[in-house]
Amino acid sequence: MNMLQYLQLKLVLGAFQLPNLDGIRTYITDQGANAIIIITAVLAIVFLCMQKIGAFIGFIIFAGVVYFSVSSPEKLLGAVKGIWELLF
Repeated sequence: MNMLQYLQLKLVLGAFQLPNLDGIRTYITDQGANAIIIITAVLAIVFLCMQKIGAFIGFIIFAGVVYFSVSSPEKLLGAVKGIWELLF
């Protein structure tokens, strides 16, 4: 078998590899975080246009907590566990 035939065979066999789902968790996490950012921006603009400053500030705080929990749930669970151990 010469080198060209070997490369062709390797290319054909490589084209039939089974797909895998390795990056699905990061993809869902990234897309969830992006959706939260878009919804946060839209609702923040609505609250500002309606001149509801208290609701705007409360919503920004709530959205920040939700974004933090979606983007890094392990850190959030660690923080909650640390607070729990500190209190009890």
